[in-house]
Amino acid sequence: MAGYQSYNDAAKKILEENKYMVLSTSDLDKAPWGSVVFYAYGKNHEFYFFSAVDSRHAKNISANPKIAFVIFDSKQKMGVAESIQAEGKASFVSSDAVLREVLKTYKDIRPSGVSDSELKRVIKTYTMRQFPDSKMDPLKRYPPEEFSEAAELRFYKIKVTKLFLSGTMNRRTEIDLERI
Repeated sequence: MAGYQSYNDAAKKILEENKYMVLSTSDLDKAPWGSVVFYAYGKNHEFYFFSAVDSRHAKNISANPKIAFVIFDSKQKMGVAESIQAEGKASFVSSDAVLREVLKTYKDIRPSGVSDSELKRVIKTYTMRQFPDSKMDPLKRYPPEEFSEAAELRFYKIKVTKLFLSGTMNRRTEIDLERI
């Protein structure tokens, strides 16, 4: 943690300076699977990535939403490596069209944790992270209809429940999610 004011600062720096995570999923038989995915993170301890719905990790998430991930810079020197380790639950991000149908059907009941513009919000967050200097409209780069329930690609959301900073000798410190 050399050079940081706090463990939270170190964790935030790792999140901001890296672009890929190793996502760990498992199927119903508890067979593990690791995948490298480009991530973006947003408010409320949420991370986003998109993937083909027929990928092994997407199928695993459908069967078992519990996940873990690691974020690190693979160019760090041995003995001083720092990483983020986390666990949480993953789900696909619903499109506005499906949400409208659900809201029409249930009128006064809104699905838990989902808003009418969630997919658009996720696309904007993801695009700003992936292309920080771009002037292109995020919704033109990644049109929401390309991530609908019928599409081959979907955005996924990870709601982190625990986050750790791992440092020298694999010592882990739990990070206060509210402070990063």
